[in-house]
Amino acid sequence: MKFSFVFYCATLLSASALAAESQPEKWQGHWAVDCNTSTSLKFGANKTAVLTVNQNQIYIEIKYREITDGTAEFFYVQPEELGSGGNAIDWDNISTSASIGTFRGQAERKASFSWLGFSDKKTAKHFWVKEADFATAKNEVALVRCD
Repeated sequence: MKFSFVFYCATLLSASALAAESQPEKWQGHWAVDCNTSTSLKFGANKTAVLTVNQNQIYIEIKYREITDGTAEFFYVQPEELGSGGNAIDWDNISTSASIGTFRGQAERKASFSWLGFSDKKTAKHFWVKEADFATAKNEVALVRCD
């Protein structure tokens, strides 16, 4: 009888963990500066997203880590799609452990995004800071949820 109870509890815990993993993430969906443009951020499952760095040129896969409730740090994973401008970058030399930006959810359909640029593995310096489509003088843009 004891074995059956332990097995039952383990099954409940496993089912609970699976349900939590399959729930939609709170930011999941399409975010943009303007919903009529294709410069955007599209959150997916498993704490990943696709970020448009430069429209028709650089789309990257990112992962994110929530650092506080409503704020997440972004990290480069790999190119998702590249045009000729994106092919000029040495993608193997970009750090996957240095933050490339910060997302701050401000309300259900509003957020801000701060772009830091890509981090060079050899020098640990950020580059492509001002070249991104969403680069501003403050390096922070307001985003709205488009779906």
